[in-house]
Amino acid sequence: MAKDYTPVFRNRLETESNSRISQIGICFANAFHMFFQHRNWMVLPMTAVLSLIAGLAIREDFFETMEATMTGAFVLVGVCIWNGSFSSIQTICRERNVIREKFRLRLHSSSYTIANMLFQLLICLTETGIMLVMLWAAGIRYTVPSLITPWFALDFGITLFLVIYASDMVALFVSALCRTKTAAMTILPFILVLQLVFSGSIISIPDSIDPIAMITVSRPGFKAMASQADLNKLPLGMVESVLTEMEDVDLHAHITLGQVLELLGDSSNPAVAKARSIQLGGIKTIGELNDILLNDARFQGMRDTPIIGGLTVGILLTEINEAGLLDDFKDKEVGMQISLGDAVDMLTTNRQMSGFMDEGISVDTSVDEILSIVGKEKTQKMIEDKAAEKYYDPAFAHTTDNVMGDWIRLAALIVVFAFGTAVTLKLIGIWSRKRALQKK
Repeated sequence: MAKDYTPVFRNRLETESNSRISQIGICFANAFHMFFQHRNWMVLPMTAVLSLIAGLAIREDFFETMEATMTGAFVLVGVCIWNGSFSSIQTICRERNVIREKFRLRLHSSSYTIANMLFQLLICLTETGIMLVMLWAAGIRYTVPSLITPWFALDFGITLFLVIYASDMVALFVSALCRTKTAAMTILPFILVLQLVFSGSIISIPDSIDPIAMITVSRPGFKAMASQADLNKLPLGMVESVLTEMEDVDLHAHITLGQVLELLGDSSNPAVAKARSIQLGGIKTIGELNDILLNDARFQGMRDTPIIGGLTVGILLTEINEAGLLDDFKDKEVGMQISLGDAVDMLTTNRQMSGFMDEGISVDTSVDEILSIVGKEKTQKMIEDKAAEKYYDPAFAHTTDNVMGDWIRLAALIVVFAFGTAVTLKLIGIWSRKRALQKK
């Protein structure tokens, strides 16, 4: 075990300059020695292992589909909070005896806090670099354009660092509040769970408590990652998998004329309204109609229909044409146009059609056959677009304002909790001094 540096720390505070700047250097050196004396350096290999495991777990479809990216961002935020918290959770509480002697040692709370902030800054930067390397080694590649810097990896690294450093400052504040290391380690799991619940990724955050969620580290951290990944424009991966699994599903249905007419009569449906506007029929001349009746194979049955004796409709039409009885009328236009909607309405209100409303057919098909008619890619694209509209969140838009806003919130949390640490240390010193005077 390394030599206990605490007596040296006390001696330097008592004998060397008591200026705030010089005390920052003394406290920074103490933090460096404590980092090795208490084996806090173990957080670095732990960061590497956790980052590699997390990367291997989330690498499939990360930055490619909405669900995978949301899950991946949630996991990475959790890893960042874990790494940052364990870096400083015991930093102050293990030196509480020194803090209690701060007036005798002429220790300034601000100097002690700034020194630990600077040392933890180096640790958090190191952890960020380790995370980026391990995620790359796990196979995660960044395919989204950057917003702030020329490189997306740097943008993403800044987000990781801010989440780690903000979590570090939260843990440092908790360490200042707790009297013992056991108390600090007992409180830490509750803080971690609270952070993950309020991240807004797996569990939706109601609008009423969203302001509370915004004072956590996880919420702006997750939002920054989601914005950088352009989450709103990523496709839902489950759509393709669901369609693939359903292709072999057999469908059995009985469709009646009444059901079809009822469906086509629903003008409130945009797709049906568009279909109802389709025009049916057209204008033709008598000559064109005559040629169709004489030559079109579809009317062969009609032409073979007998009228009297051996006279058929086809023979009669031929005789009429050869006699020239239609020559004066060949250019006369006949016919009409009607919309599909008007035709449906006419059939629906026609009394003679009422007896046929229950007539129908049985359909035996499969999802695959329907998709082959409609088009699987077209169907998948339509479902993905509708899902994207439903799940669209302005907070996840791929914009500079969103990312910068979340970075500023994380930076503000760093300052707030660092200030809270300094104030707590100041109060501990005042309380310790009053208690010492009372004993005298």
